[in-house]
Amino acid sequence: MDFVANWTHGFEALREYIRQFTPEQVEGITWVPAQQVRRLAKAIGTARSCSILTYTGLEYSNSGVQAIRAVWILQALAGHLDVPGGKLFKMRDRPCAGKGLAGLASQEKHRFSSQRQIASGRCKRIHGRRVPQM
Repeated sequence: MDFVANWTHGFEALREYIRQFTPEQVEGITWVPAQQVRRLAKAIGTARSCSILTYTGLEYSNSGVQAIRAVWILQALAGHLDVPGGKLFKMRDRPCAGKGLAGLASQEKHRFSSQRQIASGRCKRIHGRRVPQM
């Protein structure tokens, strides 16, 4: 997992913490059947891309910030950040804001700006791809 090695801190502690949350344990907390939890985990883990919407009330729960954080962690670990069909972060200052790496590569008018950022070293790697830093 290049993403974990290059972009995370404290992953082992998180891994140990979540081991207690088996699908059966999750069923007891959420009332979502354990088999459905397994199917969803497999679907997210094996999908080529996935973007989970979080503006559906999750943020209004008692621990909404942590719930959304968990969703984004899941998407990051599954490789679904800033890829076509995955979660894209819309930033005003970024060329092709909200269109992810595919939009960045496909629009000629931003090509020079992107090349300049790459050449200047103002980029970082996410999932093996160069992404302009803010």
